[in-house]
Amino acid sequence: MNEAKQLQRSLGVDFTKVDEAADIQKIIKALINTKFSGSNEEQGKAVQLLRGLAFSDDPASDKFMKALDNFTSGLKAEDFTEARLGEGAGDKVNV
Repeated sequence: MNEAKQLQRSLGVDFTKVDEAADIQKIIKALINTKFSGSNEEQGKAVQLLRGLAFSDDPASDKFMKALDNFTSGLKAEDFTEARLGEGAGDKVNV
């Protein structure tokens, strides 16, 4: 059984028919409790949960996605680059 099906069974949610408020609340709660920096399996779970919200028209889903948008809009891509040591005299090194 693939990971998406396992996740659907564990939450009791069918991602192809996410349109009930109870399902959305389960998904939001699971997203909040998901460790995004965890294993590839945990990261895959987060993606599947976000997918469930992305295809929902539920107001709670829209509210969560807006909060996520507000959070990620404050991030800078350069904060996630690897520092390279010794690439040139006077290069700035982020540690």
